[in-house]
Amino acid sequence: VKEINLIEEILKLPEDLTKKIRVYRVRKLLDRVNLKVKKSRINDFKKCDSIPINVLRSLSKEERELFYDCYVGYEMSKYKLKCRLKVNRKLAEFLGLFVAEGSILKDLTRVSLSFGVHEEELIDYTVNLIKQLFGIEPSIIAPHKTAVNVNIPSKTLGFILKYVLKVGGNAKDKRVPPIVFQMRERDREAFLISYLAGDGYPTKEL
Repeated sequence: VKEINLIEEILKLPEDLTKKIRVYRVRKLLDRVNLKVKKSRINDFKKCDSIPINVLRSLSKEERELFYDCYVGYEMSKYKLKCRLKVNRKLAEFLGLFVAEGSILKDLTRVSLSFGVHEEELIDYTVNLIKQLFGIEPSIIAPHKTAVNVNIPSKTLGFILKYVLKVGGNAKDKRVPPIVFQMRERDREAFLISYLAGDGYPTKEL
């Protein structure tokens, strides 16, 4: 697997769950597909340059393919993600760190990775990894003198991690995401190394 098609993966989810997800940078594409909505709504979509992803459910696969180079995001969310999420070493490393150190707020508005204050090199590496992968600038917070949190203020990323990648959101339900088992061997190794670089320990899933 070389990439994850976020549009197709999101459309596999229940319609009610995806009603606030939108596809962005679509203005030039709207006249090339047969949208089953009123013309006034299409004009509104053009004005805001976005469309609810659920509207794409009525399109053929060929029509949906036109949107694969767009961006997806939670409505009103500052950060959007490319619809084609590359499956590579960087993604494997981030997922390994998240399984070891990560959590997602219940309302999905923040993804956090927690480190010891002494793990400066790993913190810097994680921050740069997030920027490269998702184009998001995380914040660094020290909740107390022995800990550092790398916070990602993105409901979009929280949604993708929880519902598309199925990685879980807290210590009780986090798991190795299924995509890891479809990665190249060297990327699976990168996932494991990143997991062990955190404060986790090998489990039966690994």
